[in-house]
Amino acid sequence: MSKEIHPEDNINLSAIKSFLISIFRAFFNYLSLSALVCRTRKFLLIAGVFVGLFLAMLYYYVAQTRYYQASIMMIGTKMPVKVYAGILEQLNVLAKTGSTDKLAGVLGIPRETAGDILYFETRNMVKEPLESDTSSKLNQTFELLIGVRDNLSADSIQDAVVSYINNVPYLRELSRIQRLNDSESIVNITSDLAKLDTLKTVYNRFIGSSRIAATVYNDAINPASLYTTTIQLLYEKDRARREMSVENNAALLVDRVKVANTVHSKSLPFLLVICGIGGLVLAYIVGMLIEIKKKIIIEPA
Repeated sequence: MSKEIHPEDNINLSAIKSFLISIFRAFFNYLSLSALVCRTRKFLLIAGVFVGLFLAMLYYYVAQTRYYQASIMMIGTKMPVKVYAGILEQLNVLAKTGSTDKLAGVLGIPRETAGDILYFETRNMVKEPLESDTSSKLNQTFELLIGVRDNLSADSIQDAVVSYINNVPYLRELSRIQRLNDSESIVNITSDLAKLDTLKTVYNRFIGSSRIAATVYNDAINPASLYTTTIQLLYEKDRARREMSVENNAALLVDRVKVANTVHSKSLPFLLVICGIGGLVLAYIVGMLIEIKKKIIIEPA
């Protein structure tokens, strides 16, 4: 049997062949034009590279913002660390957008100090961004990084940030309620301990005055459970005191701010490479446009 060839198949093959030829023709025309630009506009390309290198050096030595990076170790006691990342990201937005007056008002610091802040970044103990941390545990340690122009302002910024977190309305209310609960727990536990001490004293007197040769325990009272309960209550009292006195705030400092002596900035070789390539590309585009314009004028459609 012979295969039947439809006219539509010839049309499709012809269209595909014509399309591929057009693509290859455009590609080789582009290569030809690029070679022409490189040959006739080489001084323009060299000038573009030199301009890029000059701008890179100008930026590095004059315009570049040099800054210090301050590091603060903190613990979030009331919410998962991702919530703290969101709170601090609001400060980061103000710092990066140059909202100096608003940032100063939010943190309660002078405008000059707020102007020294470049960014806020947070990360967990494995150096991952805090906003991507999915842990739901409380009392997790995290690191706050702050970019500052003046390393002398880091201490005041640290205190302001900790105070800002602790005064977020919801977190402040949680701390207030926990403080009340811990205070009541301590009072109740102290009362229970006093009653247990009295009970142990009475029981010991009873045992001491008993004429029974062997000590017999009945179901009404077990002296071992008295001491076990006392230990448990002492542990709960210690926990409540620690939470009320040390861990009551929403954000706690693990270690005070540390500022690296090194000034952070983009390296000169990196800037030279990026700006040099950028200048070359721009010069190439300008040369290409000039050659295209000449061809259009000389060879009108």
